[in-house]
Amino acid sequence: MNRWWWLARRLVFSLFALWVVVSVTFALVAFTGDPGEASVEFSVAAELADSGASAEEIEREAEQAVQAYREARNLDQPVHERYVNWLASVARLDLGVSYSHPTPVTTLIGERLTITLGYVVPGMAIALVGGVAVGTYSAIGTNPVLSRVATGFTYTVFGVPNFWIAAVAILVGMYQFGWLFLIGYDLEQRVLSTHNLKRLALPAVLLGTGLIAEQARYVRSAVLSREGELFVTQVKAKGMEPVHVVRHLLRISLIPLISLFFANLLGVLVVNVFVIEFVFELPGFGTLSYNAIMTRNLPVIIGMALFVAGVGIVGNFLQDVAYMVFDPRIELNES
Repeated sequence: MNRWWWLARRLVFSLFALWVVVSVTFALVAFTGDPGEASVEFSVAAELADSGASAEEIEREAEQAVQAYREARNLDQPVHERYVNWLASVARLDLGVSYSHPTPVTTLIGERLTITLGYVVPGMAIALVGGVAVGTYSAIGTNPVLSRVATGFTYTVFGVPNFWIAAVAILVGMYQFGWLFLIGYDLEQRVLSTHNLKRLALPAVLLGTGLIAEQARYVRSAVLSREGELFVTQVKAKGMEPVHVVRHLLRISLIPLISLFFANLLGVLVVNVFVIEFVFELPGFGTLSYNAIMTRNLPVIIGMALFVAGVGIVGNFLQDVAYMVFDPRIELNES
């Protein structure tokens, strides 16, 4: 099969998967009721009850408030019209306004996501570079002692919970060295300001070291499985430097490493950010998600869910593209 035709099919499949996610999200919202209606009804009823209104007045005013709430959000329209409007809104990245902030959901997510990316991007870079280096050396290093140390390091770090390392790092830093800059992110300053960069440095290092172990294990396993193949023997027989041997091995080992990278990225957005941002008091993506869930901030919850699902779908497509680029030997058969 032509590679570009195969890639086009993967793109269409990704767009279809994204449409399914958006449609399922709409169905969950449309057919389960809006918790905001109950909140509006309760608020109006409580206010009128305090003013001494009768039960009939409370019921009438509450119904009018709920009706106004539904009209303002087009909830009084037929389902099919709401669905079309929903698709158009998602295409425009218009997910409404947060209940707790007078800010559009996409703007709010973008602001908080910038904070999260401030430590996720360098952390993933540390994990990728460090994992490749440690994994390769532990597999084909000339010094057996250092190779065993590298292998032991990866298994030790892999078995230690990330939140435990973060807590220990904060305690040691604050009480032994007086590193008071470890926590206290300032939303009024830019992400790249000196004040905030200091508070993003340790989360990036801890995230990177936590992921290095898994990256290194995959690289080591992939390199060892290929080391005895004919092309490696031929490269060595030609008298090439070890760095050239490693380059050939890593090119083939990139396939499982790419899969692991995208899996780790999605795992970081779904799990790690909650732990890291809680420990370091960072007002990022994880903190916003947690607060939205606890306060039943439906527009933000929907926006977060769509974003994470979108990252997974786009990441899967980019993974397919990377496969095609880095390993042309992959067969693209109809099956």
